Amino acid sequence: MIAGMQKFLRIAALGIWGVAGTAAVAAEAPAEALVRRGEAWLSEGTDLGLEMAHVIAAGKKGNRRQARSDLELIATEAESRGLKLVWLQAQQWWVRFTLADHTEADLTPALEDLLKESQAAGLRGEEAEVYALWGEVMVAQGQWLMAVKAQDRTTQLALDEGAVPRALEAFLEMARLCRRADHGWRLRQVWVRIDQVIADRPVVLSGELEAALKTERAAGALLLARLGLVGGAITGVDLQPRDGRVVVSAPDRELGRSRFLLTNASAFATEGELAIRADHAAVTAWQGSSSGLFVTLGKGTAVQGARHLRLLPGQQLEVYVEHEPGLAQDTVQVAWEGGAKSATASGTFYFSDGLPAVSVVNAGVFQLNAGWSIPLYHEIYQRTGRARVQNLQVTASAPCHLEIYDHDTGRLIAVDGNGDGNYRASGDLVVDDADGDGWPDLVVGDRARAIEIYAWPAGSPGQAITVSAGLRPVEGGPAGNGSAENTVSLRAGEGRP
Repeated sequence: MIAGMQKFLRIAALGIWGVAGTAAVAAEAPAEALVRRGEAWLSEGTDLGLEMAHVIAAGKKGNRRQARSDLELIATEAESRGLKLVWLQAQQWWVRFTLADHTEADLTPALEDLLKESQAAGLRGEEAEVYALWGEVMVAQGQWLMAVKAQDRTTQLALDEGAVPRALEAFLEMARLCRRADHGWRLRQVWVRIDQVIADRPVVLSGELEAALKTERAAGALLLARLGLVGGAITGVDLQPRDGRVVVSAPDRELGRSRFLLTNASAFATEGELAIRADHAAVTAWQGSSSGLFVTLGKGTAVQGARHLRLLPGQQLEVYVEHEPGLAQDTVQVAWEGGAKSATASGTFYFSDGLPAVSVVNAGVFQLNAGWSIPLYHEIYQRTGRARVQNLQVTASAPCHLEIYDHDTGRLIAVDGNGDGNYRASGDLVVDDADGDGWPDLVVGDRARAIEIYAWPAGSPGQAITVSAGLRPVEGGPAGNGSAENTVSLRAGEGRP
């Protein structure tokens, strides 16, 4: 799960921060002022709990250095007594006070330890708070999108525990982050999901939280109004891409790999069976956990082709289907059965001759839905054996906002505001451009590299567009670079506002 958390938080981008003014005081209030958690650690170890409450109060007043020292002592004593809640709370406040004094400190080891301990103890509420704390750290360090991802995990865990107000508080923080970063597409996704939770899981909210939601919605209204149609909303479980295509080299005995995303779009947890079947290969292995699965297809000893899964509310599970090298074509069927709705997808693996020196080997057919990002996943295979920097070429056949990320490192590579591929219009951005030629760069070596493309079409729901990904030829580099084409459309029909 720690590795899953690191992948979960791998996307980074700079945010834009500011104060909305006195009219938005409620919307800008910190989480603890809106949703007050029951401080169970006060009763778990009464003496240590009371002492820690005193230390926290002193730290909030500005004596953070002494507070950190005292919290270390409390944590040590709590650990010796087996007081897990006290230990977790002492460590969380140590992280907060350290962050306040040392914004750039590497707090990852402490956060990973907190996450591991809360999971081992089965304390799902504390696990949710650790993700929220991780979000606070990312915000302080200027990585707004990583903070959104962390808060999203808090919403999933909180909803699973029935803590709807706490989930809405995390959604509220996600909305603030997206608005401040001027990212209307992600902001719209957050509000679609907020409205879904409010409709499907009605609870009495505090006046402060209701006011904060109302104020934040108004603050982002103009940004959302610029986006036009929203497309249709979905319920239940969704599986993307609808159809995948992988083309690898048979002479080079290349592994074929396709990625599917299983999305629980409901406000409740759901359980079901994920089944995978190929025409000419058996399922020989399942690896991974609830954060991501790798399924191997080949000629080895067959194992069961289905696995029981439990998806948290709003969870997206990555399912990588890997096909061992072959000499022919094979088709795989992926199916989800569970809850009130089933979902199916397919993928075809081609093992071909005569492929170019470098090619993008996979693509798919995607139907995007209101409230959910479905990143297009591409792997780039090089067959020349020498690492080089090459320019990416990503274009759309119609106006489309594109964001390109290095899947291996999580770095934002480029933003193309209209999808024309030239990066010269307002809103375009090239982050990785070592050679200064105005095109986004990617280091391609003697192994597969992967990128993710987030696409937000600007057209009407139901209109299909093509998003192509490839490498621009470079002087002295391999010729005939192969590109791949995705078909992307918005689900027809109006979603929730």
